[in-house]
Amino acid sequence: REKEKIEGLLREVRAYLPPPGTVFESYTFLAPEALWTGKMYGQLFVAVAEDRWDGSGNGCFLAVLYLDGVFVADLKKQTAVNYCASCFSYFTKIMDLYERVLTNTPSPESVWDNEGYRRCKEAEEVLRKQVTEIDPTALSSDSNFWSTLIEEFGAGM
Repeated sequence: REKEKIEGLLREVRAYLPPPGTVFESYTFLAPEALWTGKMYGQLFVAVAEDRWDGSGNGCFLAVLYLDGVFVADLKKQTAVNYCASCFSYFTKIMDLYERVLTNTPSPESVWDNEGYRRCKEAEEVLRKQVTEIDPTALSSDSNFWSTLIEEFGAGM
């Protein structure tokens, strides 16, 4: 039964996996054959991207849990540290949307660039609405992965 669950989860993940080596924020997406699995809180997960900090095994990874969605997790402890989205397909849709908005919205040119900050704030509001339409849970807490990224974007960071 567990083998069937992990195979189904791997199929779902592979259907939406960005090309190997794709970097988003500090995470590098793994190749389909490099995906690894484990258990977290008694649930099966697939690791889809990693952010390894040094040779000691420290860092974070993006974990797709069998029932609970996508989380940032601690590499060493293999515990969830931040919620991202309710499923991997939603995570990748939001990621694509975020990158498109980031590319199309120029950052403020200086601390005095009020027009630049206004553009970022406006784009943040539109982005929040679009993300909520894709996955209402992604922004359900101010501390969630996407909430933080979008807030920093809106502040011109």
